[in-house]
Amino acid sequence: MANDMNEPVDPLDGLLGGLKPRRSPPADAQARAFANLKAVWQAQRRPAWQRYGGVAVAAAVATFAVNILMMNPTAGELCLELAQGADLWAGGEHVSGARGSVCVSPDTVLKAEKTSRFQSADGVEYRLREGGELRWQSADRVSLTSGALYVATHGKGSLVISTPFGEVADIGTVFTTQVDADQMVVAVREGSVQIDSPRGRHVSQAHGRVGERVTVNDQRVVAEPFSGVDSTLEWIFAAHPGYENAAPTLVLEQIADDLGLALTYASPAIEARVAGTDYVGSVANLGPREALAVMAGVCDFSVSEIPGTLEIREPVQQN
Repeated sequence: MANDMNEPVDPLDGLLGGLKPRRSPPADAQARAFANLKAVWQAQRRPAWQRYGGVAVAAAVATFAVNILMMNPTAGELCLELAQGADLWAGGEHVSGARGSVCVSPDTVLKAEKTSRFQSADGVEYRLREGGELRWQSADRVSLTSGALYVATHGKGSLVISTPFGEVADIGTVFTTQVDADQMVVAVREGSVQIDSPRGRHVSQAHGRVGERVTVNDQRVVAEPFSGVDSTLEWIFAAHPGYENAAPTLVLEQIADDLGLALTYASPAIEARVAGTDYVGSVANLGPREALAVMAGVCDFSVSEIPGTLEIREPVQQN
């Protein structure tokens, strides 16, 4: 619905583009630009899973592939590996992480009894928020009918999520899609996605540690930058895989990356002391903030979180 020319212009609409439609380039030009963007992004960027766990991810995918062969799924079924703590309904069947994996036929509805993490055989990681519902239409197409879905495609770059408000196509990225009664919200943390809706096409990109949140409803498409992890994204850590036992500085880098923050140290001395700490214990199956608290206690440091930065400091002296 267009604005009446006699109505006052909302300043916010002026900043965000309002409801004025923009002339779209020809479809073939859009397709070429999208393909070029996808190729450049995948060629130039090493995603976080490659920086921190490429070997582990590859091993997990290979192991899951062997498990699928042993499960002997029927033609057309999609098999999912369930993480510890997963709690889902697959059609009328209740499945949990204790089961290990499940194979579903096309159009089977998955509903999260609680926030759950699972992975497809091609290595794509999903986290479905408690109460969310999705339906697999094929290996590369998912219909999200309600709730929120986190996706880390690890460079796969061919997944399409359809919603009542439009479609979201990834370009090898990390993003969330949330469907509410009157809108869809897509938050891109890494890489890019293409959003097609009745309001037109929008390519959303993250730039460094600054992501983009796009809200789509019946009237408009509004894009705004965001950094870090705000209250709308905290839910993804309820089904977090945790961290492998490794050098403390490496674990801290992964924690900061998950929080969308740059890691810094207050001084070379505290960095050297943390790097030289031999710690005993596990931060597996912990979210980033829980793992950070454990690391701070074990390695004896304090943390200051300022906009865009996670700073490691000397411990606070108790009087």
